[in-house]
Amino acid sequence: MLLGNFAFFEADGKYMITAAPSVEAHLPVDMIETLGKPAVAESLEEFLKLYHNNR
Repeated sequence: MLLGNFAFFEADGKYMITAAPSVEAHLPVDMIETLGKPAVAESLEEFLKLYHNNR
């Protein structure tokens, strides 16, 4: 996650979480179409907030 190239998804979650907006460009197009646009967490605090609200 500290490197910025990070995507997190849980099968029962609402959305995928990435560590930087640029990560989306590296994901397969069909993944974005299926799972939706990822939420971006640019800090650990943001990630934890998104993670806990991802149900």
